[in-house]
Amino acid sequence: MNANQQLELRAVKIFVYRSGLAALSLAVFVQGCANQPLPQDITGSITSDIVARIRCEALDGIRDAAIKELNNYDDIVYKDLTGKQLAYMLDKDRRLFNDIGAPRFKIKELDKAFDYFRKAQITFDFTLNLNESNTQGANFDLVRTFARRIDGVGIGAKGERTRQTIRHFQVTGNFLVLATKVKSDYCEAPRPINLV
Repeated sequence: MNANQQLELRAVKIFVYRSGLAALSLAVFVQGCANQPLPQDITGSITSDIVARIRCEALDGIRDAAIKELNNYDDIVYKDLTGKQLAYMLDKDRRLFNDIGAPRFKIKELDKAFDYFRKAQITFDFTLNLNESNTQGANFDLVRTFARRIDGVGIGAKGERTRQTIRHFQVTGNFLVLATKVKSDYCEAPRPINLV
């Protein structure tokens, strides 16, 4: 090998060595550039939208149960309406629950059943446990071929980061407030969906 070839080989080795070190350095530093995980990053919805969605599902369940119970009565239960008529009206326009509020029914048995729900409490206990892991790494191998063997040196680096966010909170209320005080536009507001 002549002097020019040796210089070229040395320049290539230096370039490869520096490129490898640069890649390793970049891998080590980039792995620290991530943020804490947030609900909107994972679910596509902010925390208040998640809470609203679950509260609205509970609200629908309470109202469905009330309509189902009212459907069992052919007698006058409220003002001049039978249970079935009132159930039909409430089923067609759920906003009427807000207008009616907490009525006293004319049939004692029905009123007693609803009285249980007027006093009952409901608690939503939320725990949002979000984890995010990032792993970056780079390897750099130097190989030199001799007549009968191959010598090699490998350099590698790997960085792992795990971040966790835990949100725990409770929302407490009662069935009466949930069924009659929550405005219909609260549940009808468009909420983003997670398309992932």
